Amino acid sequence: QDKCYEFLKSVCPEIPVHYEGAIRTKRVGYDVISEMYTDIENVIKTAKGTRGKKYFEKPFFLCEYCHAMGVGPGALEEYWDAFYSSDKLMGGCIWEWCDHAVYHGKDDKKYKYEYTYGGDHGEEMHDKNFCVDGLVFPDRTLHTGALEMKHAYRPVRSVVSGGNTLLLTNTYRFLSTDVLTVKWELCFDCEKVKDGVIDKVIAPSATAEVTLPLGRIPSDRLVTLNIFYEDKNGAEISREQHVLCDAPAAIETGDKKVLLTESDSGYSAEFDNGKIEFSRSTGEI
Repeated sequence: QDKCYEFLKSVCPEIPVHYEGAIRTKRVGYDVISEMYTDIENVIKTAKGTRGKKYFEKPFFLCEYCHAMGVGPGALEEYWDAFYSSDKLMGGCIWEWCDHAVYHGKDDKKYKYEYTYGGDHGEEMHDKNFCVDGLVFPDRTLHTGALEMKHAYRPVRSVVSGGNTLLLTNTYRFLSTDVLTVKWELCFDCEKVKDGVIDKVIAPSATAEVTLPLGRIPSDRLVTLNIFYEDKNGAEISREQHVLCDAPAAIETGDKKVLLTESDSGYSAEFDNGKIEFSRSTGEI
């Protein structure tokens, strides 16, 4: 390890060298201290210098911090709240990008499922489904974990600071927000009533205050403020939603009977002042 480090520095002295295995040696780390799957509490302790001297002398990097297997990864937002809290924390990487299952096609009668993994092909030595641990399916369509990552990695973070005022923090380190188009929309009971564009340019790592012309917010409606971050081609990078006023806990109804209907897409219940629909495939409202 040391010989490799010395060689790398002789070839390119300015590059930082990272080797996670060093954490289990007396050296602890080279130019970067690295670990895998450190819990958030210890990540915060590392930033504050309360986890031990060896963790505080160099930048801290989680070469793996979330595992995308099954319903994972989880707690991305909490990890990134911690990462942004201290310049000592460099961030981390998710294991891993894509599932590695084998695609057979729906017409392949040999296998029961469209995708197979270890043990499905008669092999005795295998890791079962451990290769199916990515943010995207083998055909590169998105897992829900990829959508969670998209949200956690958003380039701007907004906070409602009161009334019509937003605090926007640019999480880019080297780019201002002039590379983005930031749009907003105000909704009453999920229906858009106002929208606009935030033109303010925010410097890298800076926070700016923005006042929006929202007007009076009713107290008897569900009121949401949606923020959209797009690139200059109009592709959505991420979005945020703030609930300015929650919906009433209960709504009085009349004597009209509830009408239940079933369709190819799902189920619905219609009553005298509203309607609710459930997706047949996902169960979502």
